[in-house]
Amino acid sequence: MVKQQKKQTSDEIFSEPKEDNFSLLMELIWKQREGVFVQYLLNLLGHGKFIASTEMSMSPATIYHILNEIIINQRSSIIEFGSGNSTIYIAALLCKFNLKAKLYSVDDDNDWIENIKQSFVLYEINGSNVEFIHAPIKKTTQFVSNLSTFFKWYDPTVLQKKIRNKKFDMVIVDGPKGSLCPFSRFPAVPFLLDHLADSYSLFLDDTHRIEENAILNEWANLLNENVSFVKQKYGSISKNTKYYSYPK
Repeated sequence: MVKQQKKQTSDEIFSEPKEDNFSLLMELIWKQREGVFVQYLLNLLGHGKFIASTEMSMSPATIYHILNEIIINQRSSIIEFGSGNSTIYIAALLCKFNLKAKLYSVDDDNDWIENIKQSFVLYEINGSNVEFIHAPIKKTTQFVSNLSTFFKWYDPTVLQKKIRNKKFDMVIVDGPKGSLCPFSRFPAVPFLLDHLADSYSLFLDDTHRIEENAILNEWANLLNENVSFVKQKYGSISKNTKYYSYPK
């Protein structure tokens, strides 16, 4: 004898799948937007050009927003932690439109820095507006935080010698690796507190991860600013920003 199953109500059928379907829909929309932004970005490099990308790479949507911010709010002094595809595209933007801006790109892997430099040659990008800073990872207790008692981060002594008294109106944080230690990317803002311009935009990649999300909110408290937004894979904090630059 076959046991008769209890008939499910419409609420039981649709309650949980609704949430799952919404998440899947948002993911699909995000991927569609990513595809569009990839094409926009590749246009910077010229017809037929290709740039490698992995799960570790910053998303095309994030990079496109960063480029928008540079153009729309005329960012001229930029520092990024973690070199990569963003470095290539920013350099291409500065070169193609002859922008009076400077990018300081910080990374702990000198071989990777050389790889990015070779990409400039491959894509015929004039990298004169980009200065790479090789800063090895060092354990430090210099940065006080509720998040952790110590951090493994770029050597602050090396960085300070390189940036001296410079002020930055854009900060991009996509390094170091999150696996180095808990909340490894937190020190970027405490280190830059005396190096931020009166108007700035700050981007943090990977805010879909719990640690990066906590870092962004800790930065907001430290800067006494609100988190501007958190999208699927990145977040931002801005101060005295004149124009809205989120891409359509």
